[in-house]
Amino acid sequence: MMWNAQARAVTVCFGLVGLFSVYSFRLIDLQIVQHEKFTTLAAEKHNHKQIIYARRGIIRDAHGEPLAENIPVKTVVADASHIRDPVAVAAAIADQLEMDPRDVADRLKQSGKGSKHIVLKAEIPELTAERIKESLRVANLRGIYFDQDFVRVYPNGQMLSQVIGFVDHEHKGTMGIERTMQDFLEGTDGFRYIETDRTGKELVPYRGQESSAKDGCDVKLTVDLSLQNILETELDASIRWRQSHLPQGGLDMTHIRAAQHPRMVSIAGMCQDANGLESPNRQNKTASAHLETLVAGASAFELRHGLVAA
Repeated sequence: MMWNAQARAVTVCFGLVGLFSVYSFRLIDLQIVQHEKFTTLAAEKHNHKQIIYARRGIIRDAHGEPLAENIPVKTVVADASHIRDPVAVAAAIADQLEMDPRDVADRLKQSGKGSKHIVLKAEIPELTAERIKESLRVANLRGIYFDQDFVRVYPNGQMLSQVIGFVDHEHKGTMGIERTMQDFLEGTDGFRYIETDRTGKELVPYRGQESSAKDGCDVKLTVDLSLQNILETELDASIRWRQSHLPQGGLDMTHIRAAQHPRMVSIAGMCQDANGLESPNRQNKTASAHLETLVAGASAFELRHGLVAA
């Protein structure tokens, strides 16, 4: 009887020793052998490199009026790993995004099968982004985040468009000043490494390395926007008058206006005094004088190419 009790005790002891040995080997495997692997997985889930976007420089005329500037917007991004109820999230944000809730829900469900990050919509106003955040907070939902971006706008529409140029979807200048001054206008994006909890919220005390963004330089042109407006208005009137007096089937005079456009900018730049200023009482007189030269040049062009009937 005593032997049986001792045998059971020894068996239990060896069993416990074996069990703890297995746990010990597993801990050694996790903490030492596969340490790098699991550290990388944890970093991918909780540590992120956040881009700090630089502001593109503003293009201004001789008097500081903006010819090209930036409007801050947001890009809506969904993280499938943080979304538990795609239908509820879609219902909460679809109206603000002006999208069909069913389409949003389908995209949220599909995002979990491939890449966990999906862009739902780009270039939404910051006010709309705040409304979406409030809707998600009230419904106690998460998984929707916002990346900072900007939209390049040209307050004066088509005026000076050939000179100022445009930017593409990557915010790179494609023509005009936007292209020739690209290195000065674009700036340098910064970054910061952040750590988030399981809900996706940043743990500010654990914020890592950070590099501030360097905004692009503003560019000031010698063009006088007021003078340019006078020139283009008068030239438009001259073109309309000539179009009404052309023989039927004559050449569209807008081609001549397009050809004269760069010349108009040069004239506007030369109409300033040594200090870069033009007095108000001289402005209209100067504009008229140069406009006469411009119209005379257009008339000579018409005569050379037989555009004006005898």
